[in-house]
Amino acid sequence: MKVITIKNPWARLICSGFKDVENRSRRTKFRGKILIHAGKQIDEKFKLNSQQIEVIQINELEQLQNNDFTNSAIIGEVTIVDCIEDSDSIWAIQGQYHWVLRDPVLYDEPIRNVKGKLGLWEFNPQLT
Repeated sequence: MKVITIKNPWARLICSGFKDVENRSRRTKFRGKILIHAGKQIDEKFKLNSQQIEVIQINELEQLQNNDFTNSAIIGEVTIVDCIEDSDSIWAIQGQYHWVLRDPVLYDEPIRNVKGKLGLWEFNPQLT
């Protein structure tokens, strides 16, 4: 299955159903279900705007502020349904391609100790 590595807290926000687009400098033609790999490092520049804070539940916001994340693991899955440049999502960054995401799932038990890669990559559970 295809996987994408994303730094936390963005990976967590996607799998929790809050973040509905992934901002990328490159377009993707891929459509379908992908696994979300939370990278080893946390995005130190992480910052939410007021609109984004309003949609996040209080307990999730507390976890984000406490850096309570599972890293270097596949933490969930989501479906890529489109790739556009003009999303009106509160998560969309102007000048980026917006990979439109649906049907998020945050795993109760992540698949731990998985090394990430750039771009979309294939996960082979037998190699972990």
